[in-house]
Amino acid sequence: MRLVRRAKDEAGFDALRDACSLPSFFKLMSGAHGRRYYQAVRDQSPADLSFAIADTAGLMALVEVEVAGGALRRFGFPLEIRLRGDLEPLVLRRVVRDILGELKRLAKEQAATTIAIRTSRALDPDGIVAGQCLGLGGTPGLELRAEADLGIGDKALAEDMRKGHRQQVKWGEKNLAQSFVDAANPDRAAFERFQAFHAEVAGRVTRPAASWDAMFEAITAGKGDLVLGTLDGLLVAGSLVLDADDTAYYASGVYHRGHFDKPLAHGTVFTSLARAAKRRLRFFDVGELPLPGGEHNDKEVAIGFFKRGFTARTVESTVWTLTVDDASS
Repeated sequence: MRLVRRAKDEAGFDALRDACSLPSFFKLMSGAHGRRYYQAVRDQSPADLSFAIADTAGLMALVEVEVAGGALRRFGFPLEIRLRGDLEPLVLRRVVRDILGELKRLAKEQAATTIAIRTSRALDPDGIVAGQCLGLGGTPGLELRAEADLGIGDKALAEDMRKGHRQQVKWGEKNLAQSFVDAANPDRAAFERFQAFHAEVAGRVTRPAASWDAMFEAITAGKGDLVLGTLDGLLVAGSLVLDADDTAYYASGVYHRGHFDKPLAHGTVFTSLARAAKRRLRFFDVGELPLPGGEHNDKEVAIGFFKRGFTARTVESTVWTLTVDDASS
């Protein structure tokens, strides 16, 4: 086995990463367009400390990681240990042990106080990573996401929604005129109209221009979609989706505050689901479902309730938090 550090072998690491097909949970973070977006959206790009483990047969494991705010994470999310699925159990344990050792070394080197690691059925089907995180004193936390299965067909997708959502979608179909920005219609003016609408509703510019460029590039490359809704000629709704692997991600939604008495979001979001199915994607990630009584505020919980109305299907992962003191034991 050999360790490939991006910091020391950028070209070699990038070649391994771009050619890899190792499983991931939050796929948007590992795709080329998603990486470009997240790199652009951050005010200051932390040093990329990513590394891989390879053998003569190729890539065994990949860990994309950076230090920010005193924590080892990736683009502000828990880092993912992506492992080749054919590793023998003894080899797998050794690889995971070596990865956690490298993360501990990086944490000390970078004066990080915590390491955040995500595990899931896709990332850790045998529970090896979870077991070692537990053994290192890690604290587990549950994360739930609403993820619709696009393979069930449009009729079943509609039936999978909450009853109230179905009624609101019908209102949107009747009252909102919809238009689209995608690979077939790369309308930059319409996209910039949405960008200006985002700043208007937020009351300020919240994202750097480069991040908008990255989103537009993804959409026009066939890796996303923008659905716009107008009411009597006024732009009142916009749902932006970015694709990665077999999953579409609800990346941004903007809705006119002066018309919050109307169900502006439901129609454009459901249209986004249906259009993602036509792009032959398998899943539509509507977003995280914050749990009441935790670290999330009431507004975030309410937004999660709205997202959950689009599908009864949820996927879960565990986020392990390791303190540097625990991880060094």
